[in-house]
Amino acid sequence: MAFLQVNKHSQILYFYFVIFISLCSCHNANSQQSQIRAKIQGWSGKVDFGFDILSNLFINPTVGSGENRFNIGSSLNIQTIYNEGKFSWLNDLNIDYGIQKNSTRRGDESNIEDNKAFKKNIDNLWVNDKFLYRTSYFSKFYYSADLFFNSQLTKTYEDNYITDITDSGQPISNFLSPGLLQASLGLDFYPNDYWSIFVSPLSYKSILVLDDEIANNLATDNAGDFLGSLHGNQFTRNTDGTINFQNYNNQFGAAVRITFKNEFSKRLFIYTNLLLFSNYGKEPEHIDVNWRNEISFSFFKGFRLSLLSSLNYDHDVFVQISDNDAPSGFSGFGRRISYSQQLVFKYSYNFDSNKKTIKLQR
Repeated sequence: MAFLQVNKHSQILYFYFVIFISLCSCHNANSQQSQIRAKIQGWSGKVDFGFDILSNLFINPTVGSGENRFNIGSSLNIQTIYNEGKFSWLNDLNIDYGIQKNSTRRGDESNIEDNKAFKKNIDNLWVNDKFLYRTSYFSKFYYSADLFFNSQLTKTYEDNYITDITDSGQPISNFLSPGLLQASLGLDFYPNDYWSIFVSPLSYKSILVLDDEIANNLATDNAGDFLGSLHGNQFTRNTDGTINFQNYNNQFGAAVRITFKNEFSKRLFIYTNLLLFSNYGKEPEHIDVNWRNEISFSFFKGFRLSLLSSLNYDHDVFVQISDNDAPSGFSGFGRRISYSQQLVFKYSYNFDSNKKTIKLQR
């Protein structure tokens, strides 16, 4: 009965604590298994670079035949692993960037600059580092520190232009405006070479908006009513009705990260990385999601066709609501799942540096 009387926040904290203690209890039992295992030491990893290009050129086109269009995008993924004894360090860096330009003249001089300017297709910087330590070479459990960072690379102006064609002088987003930084301590379970399950009852998350002008952007609904800060940074309401925006939003909670990576028949490669976060201090029932996926098909000596996708949800962040019936393609702001997708050709290079293998037996 005493448990039923605690508040909802305490119940969620207790739930994650029980999971963490249960995994710790399994740690000692698992480490006693008798087996032979090869332990790779030193650096190893891979580098993937991909691109997609689409170009249409028309000179004196016939009526209804189309219009000029140029689209170029790139994707870079670097994954490294460093093993030294019972310590491991995993790095995963992803950069996605793409721009496009449509040349459509409608007889309106105001559209001329629009026709010359490039818009962003995608701009995403995604980094995940793990520091792992296990007490036995034969254990599948690691004490782990998980670091995650997400932002964009360059400035974005109104309507996703990469240059300031309206001469506003102020971008709507930039590097670290917004940005996401998350650090978690917990236990990582590797049941085999493909899966990883990380549970952390102690996770710190910070939404960063370092540019003061961008931090002051607010989100409103279609009726013009105030919803909150656009990028999720904190704000306070004054008695005179004005709003003061801050450059951050610090949160403490619990996190779970699940990863899967496998190559089937040396042709099909599947990778998924799912991060979940619950804020102890505010509405812990709303789970923030950051989910990155890749499905690749190898067709010739390191060359692959890859479908990259990213799904995100943050209860503090308001996104543009896609609406095909709206003139701009968007209808106001709201709390929604955000999804992006790329289809790219990639070249993959695997490397090993001063790698050695030691065989262990118990």
